[in-house]
Amino acid sequence: MKTPTTLKGPGASRVTRDYTYAETVRTPQFWLLYLAYFCCSFAGLLVIGHIAGHGRDCRLSVMQAAGAVSALAFANAATRVLSGLFVDKMGIRKYFAALCAIQVAALMVLYQVGGNYGLLWLVSAVIGWNYGAIFTLFPATCVQYYGSTAQGGNYGLLFTAWGVAGFFGPWVGGFLKDSSGSYFLPFMAAAVVAMFATAIIALGKPPALKEA
Repeated sequence: MKTPTTLKGPGASRVTRDYTYAETVRTPQFWLLYLAYFCCSFAGLLVIGHIAGHGRDCRLSVMQAAGAVSALAFANAATRVLSGLFVDKMGIRKYFAALCAIQVAALMVLYQVGGNYGLLWLVSAVIGWNYGAIFTLFPATCVQYYGSTAQGGNYGLLFTAWGVAGFFGPWVGGFLKDSSGSYFLPFMAAAVVAMFATAIIALGKPPALKEA
């Protein structure tokens, strides 16, 4: 069922409606969101797959390296609840773009802090916060762009970007580690990929409203 909305402006009122699934997938904005979702997930999942190995490579104990995973996981869970409060104050786009930019910075320093377990835990928590927030922010952005009528199908397709990234993120991280002998290249690759997501979220605009 389509949801009509009346918009009042200069002149006559205009009645708009939500996008259908078929209309949604024909917009370039949807596929840019898909790419951004892939990039955010790729970076986060690469780190999740290799953060403990990075700590061990930097001669941390097993428990110290595992602490980075725990810090990431705790922040990952907390942000899914608390990010909504920031969205209400800042708006989806501003908060989303800010998190993406912070994620790039965190990924760029992750390699350097590997030998200090306190800093590694802190940076891991920042990465976990930013990564976990995407599971609040992408559904909200999808509804903001296309309405709630076809949200089940729209977000269902959008979420497959996470599944694709679930294969490529950890695999590329492992390949680059094996090729280079360190985690510098994997984490830099994650940062570069996250930059694409930052640009898409910061510069993206919703599609035009559909008239009923």
